[in-house]
Amino acid sequence: MAIGFGIASRNWWRAQLKGGLLPSFALNFANITNDFTFTRSSSATRVNEQGLIETVANDVPRIDYTNGVGEFLLEPASTNLARYSEDFTQGIWNKYSNETSATLDNTETNPYGELGSYKITSISGLGRLGINLGVTPSTDYTFSFYVKNIDASNVRLLLTNVTGTSSIDYTNDINQNGWSRIEFSFTSSSGTTCAIQVVRDLPVGESIYIWGAQAEALPYATSYIPTNADTVTRAGELCVDATPTINSEEGTLYIQASALVNGGENRYISLSDGTSLNRVQLLFSSATNRLSVGGKVGDVNFNTLDYNSFVQTDNHKIAFKYSSDGVKLFVDGVERASNTDNVSFPIGTLTDLDLSLWNSSTAPLYGRTKDLKIYTEALTDEQLTQLTTI
Repeated sequence: MAIGFGIASRNWWRAQLKGGLLPSFALNFANITNDFTFTRSSSATRVNEQGLIETVANDVPRIDYTNGVGEFLLEPASTNLARYSEDFTQGIWNKYSNETSATLDNTETNPYGELGSYKITSISGLGRLGINLGVTPSTDYTFSFYVKNIDASNVRLLLTNVTGTSSIDYTNDINQNGWSRIEFSFTSSSGTTCAIQVVRDLPVGESIYIWGAQAEALPYATSYIPTNADTVTRAGELCVDATPTINSEEGTLYIQASALVNGGENRYISLSDGTSLNRVQLLFSSATNRLSVGGKVGDVNFNTLDYNSFVQTDNHKIAFKYSSDGVKLFVDGVERASNTDNVSFPIGTLTDLDLSLWNSSTAPLYGRTKDLKIYTEALTDEQLTQLTTI
């Protein structure tokens, strides 16, 4: 699937952007490795076009269809702390004096599209299935798992030794027609063990399917990491060193993307001359709900623009225009910020495009990118509105 610019899209762009302006660079999702240097020193999983989980090899970028459309997925390193993530007969999974049974059903298709899913049936008591995890005190974690209903009229998730809310009812979030992924983020308390009851209050005689348990020391869930007897780590990813030829007089940087978390850490996309002296940059800020754009001309900063009502985990269309007339930020079809102060173009020869801080491997843009384009022209307000309207 090619989402980037190509022959088939030329007429569409001429129709959409008056004056026939075409991007000088566009990310081609069909062959990202031709556009960028991409690295990941481990295998990883993605959701494919059929909605099934599949494994890709080291250094192979992922186009993920979790949200129903192809998105270029970049994630940090993460470790699945839940051992035997697909085998609930193992001793690590607590049945609480046999309140539940775990039986492999070889007629039920799992999220890989293969036969074999564990049927959890309540036999007595509170109908519980759980796991004890070693944790670091006062640390953010996320627990996730896949579930498919059989005939459960009630089921919830319960955690102990955590701060704040520790229970969710997920009965209404699951059905018999397909697999749902349940995700729950929490902060560990002062203890070093967290008890997680993945199944709780399942009525006697009722059943559900469970698959793909995952516990991560992150405030959000990432793509599935299968485990057996040991924990497993997926390496972090980096996408840098695209080398477009960019007019230095003016330009427009456009991206459609969402971040994995709203704040907490800085994540950049940057266009530079290979140094910090001449650059433009877009920043998903460590501050919650903030998008920032800025840069330098001849090692002199031009004023940063901030948009402070920006939910970073939502899908947005973003365009940043820069020229001697000033800079403007458009998000989702609306001008959000602009200025004409302290701007002295041309900016120099911009040759390096990185989904990270300029010319470095720090602060990668961890998230989901649907589209990325660079124009050598400063688009008009009308064109920017058309380009960024959701």
